[in-house]
Amino acid sequence: MNDTRHPAATSPAEFSVGRSSPPNQVHPVIRGLQWCLLSVVLLTILAVAVFAILFELSDPGPPLMLRNTVCESGSDDACSKAINAIVARKFPAGTPVSQVTADLASEGFKAKLDDNVPVPAAPNTRYYLWGKFPCGQFAIIEWSADAHGNISHISGSYEVRCV
Repeated sequence: MNDTRHPAATSPAEFSVGRSSPPNQVHPVIRGLQWCLLSVVLLTILAVAVFAILFELSDPGPPLMLRNTVCESGSDDACSKAINAIVARKFPAGTPVSQVTADLASEGFKAKLDDNVPVPAAPNTRYYLWGKFPCGQFAIIEWSADAHGNISHISGSYEVRCV
């Protein structure tokens, strides 16, 4: 049977001038915007997750000489004392500076950290950075040498710096 009702007799929900989609449906443009917004949110979450995983994988942990020490728990004073004891034992006075720099380099210590890290380069200093964002942990080894290029004094310290 044909519906013989007059268009004016229909309810406003059933008939509206200029409406391009049936009642109770979201307009296709709105639906498209919802999908775009959802896609942006999901891609942002994915990007943050990938960055976190890559950052976690890029953390080398403390240098080998400090593994299984108090430095892994992050106590500043205790770690500085541990570093001092380790470097004094490993590099006693009279050790050639060339041996110290080679041994520290083999463990990943650097004369200068990258330009984004606010630590100055010094000729008789080596740095090692590890840690998880937003904080970095630094092992810093400093020494003085005699006229023959041998260690006369060596010390180590530990710092935590956060952005």
